[in-house]
Amino acid sequence: MPEEKKEKIEFEKNLIEQINEDFQLREQGTLVSNGIPYSQAYEYNQQKAINYAPPRNMTDDRQVSMGLVHEKIVSFIAIFLKICF
Repeated sequence: MPEEKKEKIEFEKNLIEQINEDFQLREQGTLVSNGIPYSQAYEYNQQKAINYAPPRNMTDDRQVSMGLVHEKIVSFIAIFLKICF
């Protein structure tokens, strides 16, 4: 094999390994996310943005949405549209 092709293969292999390591690091639960992996928290926030159901009993039943700003804006707009229409 030509030297350039070997270098390209080695570069791409290293890139794939780095992506996999970053993915594993991202999926580790942290104290900030209550030990929930990133993908699970993202899916939870997507569901919260789409289906907003307020707590039944405000003193006992509370859920904190760990959403990003985008998910919170989508959730707010969904509530606003539900009230208006």
